[in-house]
Amino acid sequence: MWLEDSRFYLELDKWMNEGVSGSGCVFLLARRLLLVKSRVKVWNKEVFGNIDTKVDELSCKIMELDVVEEQRPLLEEEMCRRANMALELSRALYLKEICWRQKSREGWIKLGERNTGYFHKAANYRRKLNFINRIRINGQMIEDKEDLGMVLLIITRVCSVILTIIAQFLLDWQMSFLGRATVGRW
Repeated sequence: MWLEDSRFYLELDKWMNEGVSGSGCVFLLARRLLLVKSRVKVWNKEVFGNIDTKVDELSCKIMELDVVEEQRPLLEEEMCRRANMALELSRALYLKEICWRQKSREGWIKLGERNTGYFHKAANYRRKLNFINRIRINGQMIEDKEDLGMVLLIITRVCSVILTIIAQFLLDWQMSFLGRATVGRW
């Protein structure tokens, strides 16, 4: 929900660049995450606010202007204010919908823990979708189980080598960043 607010990215960038002291990459990352968590809580309360309250306030203000409009024509300033409030209300309702979608996912996770039949059906369906029964390489379709197994084994080994190279690069970068000559523990 916060990701829909452009101000959040500016604040997040500022929080991530705040100084954190300590030694060790994991320790620094943990401290930085705690700092960002506390800043997000404050930002949520003070800047972002309660969506339900915003929706109620904007709806009331728009209704007040509608009542005024029934009594007399609105001034140009009032019409602009109502149009801006209608845009804000639309945005707030969109954010409220996102909030409910996120909460419902959390509810489904909790429900899945209690409703194991449903949970297993959903997991098996996902496994069925993720199963590779054929693959196309350079326009040639490979469907034979033995050939497919060989191709997937080669792909797995290539990915393993790539991941090893990346891990070594990150380790080298860590050592140069920390100014150490020897390999230390993560």
